[in-house]
Amino acid sequence: YSTIWSRVMTSILKVDNIKDSADNQAMSISSGVVTINNGINWGNENLTSYREGTWSPVFTSTSCTFGSNGYSVGTYTKIGNVCNLQFRMSAGTIGGTTSNQAFISGLPFTVKNTTDLISATMLYCIYINLNTNFYFLAGYHMPNTTTLALYQNGDNGGETTVTPAMFNANATQIRGSITYQTEA
Repeated sequence: YSTIWSRVMTSILKVDNIKDSADNQAMSISSGVVTINNGINWGNENLTSYREGTWSPVFTSTSCTFGSNGYSVGTYTKIGNVCNLQFRMSAGTIGGTTSNQAFISGLPFTVKNTTDLISATMLYCIYINLNTNFYFLAGYHMPNTTTLALYQNGDNGGETTVTPAMFNANATQIRGSITYQTEA
């Protein structure tokens, strides 16, 4: 099967130069890399933006400090106005007021400003003390910011905010894969 598949893909990708209606080079393939010069157009929609990169998530909370001895790593892929990112982070030392809501800040792109649809994502966490009957950690994408607000969700318990007081200093870890709409 691999030989057949290889032949099919070779004949599909035997395009070395595609031109637009004005005879400008629109797409080329060189050394297995496809280059699209002016984006992709599907009717009224254009795909002109593709980015990949890294980002560093940061715990934040009003009047609370998080030490630098935690870690944070993240990657993202943004296609058009949709950003998909992955991250892993841990809380270092925690000081100051720990009773205010906790956030994850530093998303690589601003969340779309909408009040009709506020998206959320489930997050994986360890060494965090959720309240009784609360079993899930969720991040709500805050419109027109680069921030996730942290909430705990439970069985017949609704939702309530997560605070730094629930974190175990030098141990709490949060990991996630998030998809959200951006402004541009």
